[in-house]
Amino acid sequence: MLFSKGWKQNWLFNLPVFTVAILFAFAFLFLGIQTASAANDPVTALFSDTTTTVGMTLHWTNGALAGDEATYTILQSTDGATYPTTVSSSIATTTDSFAVTDLATNTLYWFQVIATGGTGDPATTTLVAGFTLATPPGTPTVTSTGATTLNVTIDAATNPTTASTTFLVYDSVQDVAIQADGTWGASSTGWLTYSQLGAGSATTTTGVATNTAHTIKVLARNGQGINTAYSSSASSYTLAATPNTPVAVTSTAATTLTITLGADNAATTYLVYDSAQDVALQVGGTWGASSTAWLTYAQLGGGSATTTTGLATNTAHTIKVLGRNADGVSTAAYSAALNSYTLTSVPTTLAITVNDNNHLTATWSSPATTDYAENTTAGTNSGWVSTASFSSTGLSCATAYTFRAKGRNGDGVETDWASSVSGTTAACGGGGSGGGGSPSPSVTPIVVVPTPVVVTPVPVVTPAVPATTPAEVVAPSVVVTTPVVPVISYNFTKNLVVGSVGTEVRELQKALKDSGHFTYPTITGYFGNVTKNALIAYQQANGLTTSGQLDSATRAVLNSGFVASTPAPTASVSYNFTKNLGVGSVGNEVRELQKALKDSGHFVYPTITNYFGNVTKNALIAYQKANGLTASGKLDSATRSALGSGSAPVSTPAPATVAPASVTTGYVFSTNLYPGNNSAAVKALQQKLKDLGYFTVTPNGNFGPATKAAVVKFQKDRDLKPFPGFVGPGTRSALNAL
Repeated sequence: MLFSKGWKQNWLFNLPVFTVAILFAFAFLFLGIQTASAANDPVTALFSDTTTTVGMTLHWTNGALAGDEATYTILQSTDGATYPTTVSSSIATTTDSFAVTDLATNTLYWFQVIATGGTGDPATTTLVAGFTLATPPGTPTVTSTGATTLNVTIDAATNPTTASTTFLVYDSVQDVAIQADGTWGASSTGWLTYSQLGAGSATTTTGVATNTAHTIKVLARNGQGINTAYSSSASSYTLAATPNTPVAVTSTAATTLTITLGADNAATTYLVYDSAQDVALQVGGTWGASSTAWLTYAQLGGGSATTTTGLATNTAHTIKVLGRNADGVSTAAYSAALNSYTLTSVPTTLAITVNDNNHLTATWSSPATTDYAENTTAGTNSGWVSTASFSSTGLSCATAYTFRAKGRNGDGVETDWASSVSGTTAACGGGGSGGGGSPSPSVTPIVVVPTPVVVTPVPVVTPAVPATTPAEVVAPSVVVTTPVVPVISYNFTKNLVVGSVGTEVRELQKALKDSGHFTYPTITGYFGNVTKNALIAYQQANGLTTSGQLDSATRAVLNSGFVASTPAPTASVSYNFTKNLGVGSVGNEVRELQKALKDSGHFVYPTITNYFGNVTKNALIAYQKANGLTASGKLDSATRSALGSGSAPVSTPAPATVAPASVTTGYVFSTNLYPGNNSAAVKALQQKLKDLGYFTVTPNGNFGPATKAAVVKFQKDRDLKPFPGFVGPGTRSALNAL
């Protein structure tokens, strides 16, 4: 037997040494291969949860083969292609989860968990983990710049501004969200990117109702459609629309104004502003500061007329309206404006001054822009004038005349007539009844002393008249008028009527002046109403037909005493006008123009002022019409030529008229002056305005209605709006420049 039992039992030890070595080599080789293939066992069931804005937790199941890997390594990627970030490289193989931190908000991540440390290759498991959460947006900025628009600026906070983050801008009051086209609509279609919402700038939204409330808050959503909480909210009202133009602004009394607003356009409150007076309508219908004047539509009449009080007589008012929304933000623009003057009051203190036996002057006080006086007995009037006086000439002697006056405001609305007053011209001159017999003939002597020839008048003897009984004196059956045959140096050769000009008119005026009928201060050479009335008075006094024309019968009476003599020289304009003049012009040429127009009977203002105002303009228009010129109211080249050619005859030049000396010479106005003031400065103002033709009464230093009216006229001539009637910086500057 080759092997004993003991040998069989110990066969391994009985083998040759080399044989045992070979068996161990094969065994090691076989066992070593099996161990290498399971050395690094990959994890399974890899997933993530507990996601926040900056982190998430990874979970896995350890490898089923229980390999001999030593650790797990976690790599991080944001593109899935490269894994540049090692989160951790020393995670124990007994661990089955790991919290990843320090991630970016709303960002997509990939992760790899790698088993390493065994004898084989690393075992890798990959996971697309998803997006971190978005951050709640910051509080938006909300403003309104229009009645139907709202501006919204969002705050993205820490969210990426790429397309991965979308936002919902929600109006919780109106239950709408901003849409891609800037309108407002359903929330379901309102998720927009940062770029679509202005990229940090304001987004102007449209289609919003006027003066409505809006509360805006914002949601953010990450790339996986997971929403954040809302931001804090911001509120705003859209602006109110520009108010409608007032329907009417009228005056029904001297101190009231009635205002009717246009339709309500949903403003919370309104400001009714008078830009001419810089005041606003208050509760109760008075006027005051704008800061206290924001009133509701109902407080302002609700579309019906509101009567306001406490205004000055005949003052300009420009009314416009501003709106304000519920946030207290005013509209960008006022409504269109309406203008109105308060009514003026009826003229007061109407009085009559007796100038002579054919001349009465009516004066009055009035705050009106222009006044109109009427001699109702004579049927004459002043026309609408800016001076509170009316000189009525060509009247009959010892005769009562009744006058009345009215005014009108800056809108041309007239007052009622003031109560009429009467005045009687002075007693007739010459003649008289004798001791008995019939009345003596009514004779008006005419003694004309032409310039430069002086002719001694032939005495006129009144025949003796027999005595009469008292009854015969009281009720004469016939009054015989015998024309006097005067000695005159001019022979009238043609009939003259209103509108005639020239030498014969001048000689007629001289004759009538010597007879006491023509009382105008200068001989003008123009046959106007003054000359007509004087001629009628002469014809009445001499038993002629009162035609008011120099007819053949009147010429015959005048010419019956003609004695040939050296003809009176024909006067002509002695000044050569070299430049055009218009309203606002001042200086020597204006003075000479006024003198020429005064001589022609067109400039009737009592003093030469050297200021070209409306009085001078109107006189020039009358002269231009009378001479067939274009009635421009300006001293243009054609009118200068006519004046220079002597077509407006004047009396032989007298010494130049000098403006009356006054306290204003060299006076500088340095303080504002108001109605109610009483001072030397006011007196200087009155004298200045009197010199300029605006103030017609004696200066007394008291700033009353007449002074205010004169200041207003001065301001209007110089366009010193709004013509307030007091002397402020602008008016002072204009006065000091003269």
